[in-house]
Amino acid sequence: MILKPIAEIRDPVHGYVKITEVERDLIDSPFIQRLRRIHQLAGAYLVYPGAVHSRFEHVIGTMNVAGMIAESLSKRIGIDNDEIQEVRLAALLHDAGHGPFSHMYEEVLTEKTDITHEDISQRVILETSIKDILEKYGFSPKKMSEFCVGKQTAKPPYMNEIIAGGHSADIMDYLLRDSYFTGVEYGRVDIYRVKIRDVQGRLLSQDGKGRGVDARPLHDARRRSPPPDRPLRDERLPGVDRRDSASEASQSRRRHHEPARGKAVG
Repeated sequence: MILKPIAEIRDPVHGYVKITEVERDLIDSPFIQRLRRIHQLAGAYLVYPGAVHSRFEHVIGTMNVAGMIAESLSKRIGIDNDEIQEVRLAALLHDAGHGPFSHMYEEVLTEKTDITHEDISQRVILETSIKDILEKYGFSPKKMSEFCVGKQTAKPPYMNEIIAGGHSADIMDYLLRDSYFTGVEYGRVDIYRVKIRDVQGRLLSQDGKGRGVDARPLHDARRRSPPPDRPLRDERLPGVDRRDSASEASQSRRRHHEPARGKAVG
C-alpha cells in the first residue's frame, strides 16, 4: 500500500485491509456504520443461510480493490497518492445511500420518486458529518459526491470506471463476496492476477496470460440468474407499505430476526 496506513481490518475475502486516518474516521461515522444493518443481498439469507454479509463489509472490500487498481495504474501512468486516496474514498462511500433491503427498497423508491441510492449517497456526502470529515482532511465533498457515483469530470474517464465501470472495484468485490457467502461458484475471479491498463482513457483488464477480462458477463449472469431472494420478494412486496420504509424494516426485523420467546431457533 502506497498510502500511510494507521490500522487494518481483517476481511474474509481480501485478508487484512489497511486503512488510513481519513478512512478510519469515515468508517466510524454513523452513516457508514449503519450499513452493518443492511444485508448485501436483501432477503437472500432466507434461501442461502450463509448470505448474511452486509453493505458494510462490501464498501470496505470495494475500497480495498479500488486502491489496488489505482496503485496498479500509478506505476504506468503516474497517479499520485492524493488521487489514490480519492479513489479509495469514493469506493468507500459509493453505497452510503442504500436503504432497507438494498436494491429491493430502491425499486420502490425509484418507482415512486425517481430517486436512486446513488442520489441519496450524494446527499449523504454533502449534507451530513461525512462532509465535515472530508473537509477536515482537505477533500472536496462535492467532488467526492460526484466521484462515488462515477460522474466526476475533473479526471480522465478511467478514474470513474474504477468506481462504476465494467471493470469496477464494486463489481469485482461483490462477485467475490457474494460467491463466498452464498457458496455459488460463478463469481470466483482471481482479481490478484488481473492487470488493469489504461487504453485511450478507458480501462482494460487482462489476466496473467494477457487475455482480456471483463467483469460485465459475470455481473450480467448474476442479474439474470433467478434471484435467491425471489420467494421473499414475491411474498413481501404486495404487502409493503410503500409510504413508510421504516415500518417495513421494523416488520422485517420482527418477522425474520427476532426468535419467538421460549422457542429454540434451528
